[in-house]
Amino acid sequence: MDLVAVALTLGPPTGSVGCMRHQGNGMDAGFDPTCHAVDVRRDVFLYALLPLCVSLALIFAYFSGIRILQEVVAPARNREFGLLENLQHLLLLGCVVPAMLLAWRERRPGFRIFFGLIGIAALFAFVEEIDYGLHYYEAVANVPPAERAVVRNLHNIRTGTGEE
Repeated sequence: MDLVAVALTLGPPTGSVGCMRHQGNGMDAGFDPTCHAVDVRRDVFLYALLPLCVSLALIFAYFSGIRILQEVVAPARNREFGLLENLQHLLLLGCVVPAMLLAWRERRPGFRIFFGLIGIAALFAFVEEIDYGLHYYEAVANVPPAERAVVRNLHNIRTGTGEE
């Protein structure tokens, strides 16, 4: 079974797990509309399968050999401005914001530290991926290629090429 079929099978469900009212005698009294129980199928679809399927589709589009698809996914001029890279940036920001909100709202100190560290790590990965904004600055300021930074981020220091 391919990933799309799995995603559609697990796709947005019709109800939530564990949202039934119970009478004192243990009998169900019906669905509780105020319940905010976690819907595992929806969460797996939204946070795992959907990003995975989109990323795989873009990777296949890039390696398809079709020039227009390759330019959308990773332009020859600068692959940092392609759809794959920018969706990765959004995904990382999508980790930073909830982690920081959870750290802010959490009352237990251990969990506050845990979520704060996750947020900081995701933020670091985000700024590393956007090369601390260097490629955006160089594009906007029209910096000539000879004057562009060679080492753009920490994960390229070893090679010194500025390429990933």
